[in-house]
Amino acid sequence: MSQNPQLTAKLASVDGLKELFGGGLFGKRAKKNHALFSGAASKGVARATVLATRDYGDDNVYHVVAFSTGRDPIDGARLAALRQRAEGVADELRTHGYFYYDTPTVWDGDGKIWISEKPLFRDLGAPAEGLYVFPLQESATASAPTDVAWAVVDGKLHIVVPAQ
Repeated sequence: MSQNPQLTAKLASVDGLKELFGGGLFGKRAKKNHALFSGAASKGVARATVLATRDYGDDNVYHVVAFSTGRDPIDGARLAALRQRAEGVADELRTHGYFYYDTPTVWDGDGKIWISEKPLFRDLGAPAEGLYVFPLQESATASAPTDVAWAVVDGKLHIVVPAQ
């Protein structure tokens, strides 16, 4: 499901992906991302919901972000409970792991990158229900995320947070 048609359109072309994420050397990054999104079993753009934020004065801002791959946004009661749980663990953002997600990355690290060993924030979600939570680090000058693009490839959820 797409909740942002303009962003979804950019994800559908190599030129759009270059605009969002840069092309890399000879457009390699954009071509690789295009192959991933075009070959996805399911994909979409979901509204990013910031559950908690920390600024430690190191020129970065750390967020706990949730999104849903379902048709509906996260409902009010569930969102309030998620925010409370996220606030309870948000002070661990720097020590427990964070990621930029500026190119498509397997949501849980797929056992291949260090984030695989840092489930504290992912465990706040309910993947069986299409509800995902992840830590995010951004430059202090960046605005809070508004969207998460996602794609399921070979049974693995890949996510990317487009620059605003």
